[in-house]
Amino acid sequence: MARRGLGGKVDAAAALAALDAMGDVCHADAAAELADMLDRGEGGRRDSPLAADRFLRALECRSRFYAPPRVTARWGSISAQTRVEIGKMLRERGLPDAPLDGSAPPKGWEERYLSARKG
Repeated sequence: MARRGLGGKVDAAAALAALDAMGDVCHADAAAELADMLDRGEGGRRDSPLAADRFLRALECRSRFYAPPRVTARWGSISAQTRVEIGKMLRERGLPDAPLDGSAPPKGWEERYLSARKG
């Protein structure tokens, strides 16, 4: 809410801190919001590796009742540096064909990723 100024003034640093404090909670929207802020450097320094991890966390915590996470729905809106980091993490986490140049992963990657994560 602080990111958008709902219920008070816009405070990106407070929003970043609040979302970061929710890191252990499996909440797709919170993880995606944090990833977006880290990717843009909003409210603090830019952190592409952590943003990549949070984008993938949003995917892991997604719910069929909500919109798909940005990492699957709007790949092109994520910075090139963070997309490269996502590719590296996908390879580390069981998707050997994930691209390392920032291009979109192959079709169906999200289900393969989730299956690999479940073990």
